[in-house]
Amino acid sequence: MKFGANISDKYKISHIEKGFKPLCFIKSDLLVFDNMSLFLMDLDNYSKIHICDFKTTLKQKLLYKSRLLTRLLRIEPRGVLNIDDNNVLISFKGSIYHLNLKNKKLLSVHRFRNGMSAPLVLTSIKNIAGFDEQYCYGEYFSNHEKKEVKIYGCDKDLLKWRELYRFGKGEINHIHSIIPDSYNNRVWIFTGDFGNAAGIWYTEDNFKTVNRYLYGSQQYRSCVGFPTNNGLIYATDTPMENNYIYIADSNKDIRKLFELEGSSIYGMKMNNNYVFSTAVERHSDGRQGKLSLLSYKRGLGIKSWYSQIVIGNLEEGFVTTAKFKKDLFPMALMQYGTITFPSGNNPTNKIILYGSALKQIDGHLLIIEKKTIN
Repeated sequence: MKFGANISDKYKISHIEKGFKPLCFIKSDLLVFDNMSLFLMDLDNYSKIHICDFKTTLKQKLLYKSRLLTRLLRIEPRGVLNIDDNNVLISFKGSIYHLNLKNKKLLSVHRFRNGMSAPLVLTSIKNIAGFDEQYCYGEYFSNHEKKEVKIYGCDKDLLKWRELYRFGKGEINHIHSIIPDSYNNRVWIFTGDFGNAAGIWYTEDNFKTVNRYLYGSQQYRSCVGFPTNNGLIYATDTPMENNYIYIADSNKDIRKLFELEGSSIYGMKMNNNYVFSTAVERHSDGRQGKLSLLSYKRGLGIKSWYSQIVIGNLEEGFVTTAKFKKDLFPMALMQYGTITFPSGNNPTNKIILYGSALKQIDGHLLIIEKKTIN
């Protein structure tokens, strides 16, 4: 496979492997998913230890063997949270599963609302003044009518999921992410998608009240962000306008840090750096009919056919390290061209990613590393 033209000359692909979607870090290992099974991958030699399997029918098992059907039916986990070295929450097939690595047990502990497959992220809230220690998610589903949208959480013992907050009818379409901020003792809530529904909100009182911070513009439509002592770094997620990495300070002033080639849905923290990926997606204003599922027309804010990886920080700036081209299948029906990362802070110096709907790397795990200088 030839990747040279798409990789920065300062980086290299050190490993590529079909399947094995990376979910989260477990100490120095990686929890991965493949063919309805979970494994621990050793990041030194890439060997794997089987942990357990999701309960599934023979029909579902056969469906998963087809990569195209996997993409069409969205039968991969999304939204994973490493609670500690022995416990992981995984959102998949309309449920949240609790994985106990010590006894290798996998149990469904919570069902999502009808019509919702999985949230984009699961969030851990710890050591934030005014907040209970808890795990939570925001409802993420197609919601053109702007029905009520809820935030759910459970205590640290995973005993009971409960409603934490409810956005009223007409307020938002759905919730992209919930982000704890220890610098300001608040929790950020990113919502989408159009008009005043696109916004950044926050709560400082354990979700009793939720306040609008920035809203009403595609500049504030975001899925991924990182609180810092200088402000909130976030990337926009819009197919309608140009996308950027921004920083918003305590005065609500925003500043552009880097222009992106497309919308950004996924990111991760890697040591002192922030990593973002962009998506290749169709034009969408929320009003398209079913025929638009077959569209291969890029949104106005999607500047190329490539999904890019951008890495950097406030001191050194941001650079593109790699990019991969969208394949020829329709964007809405067969998924946008995206790059996802394992959840949580990356303790390694390796960019670990998974490609979807991208030429040559669709359904592949990749590891990119900075070249050593002799």
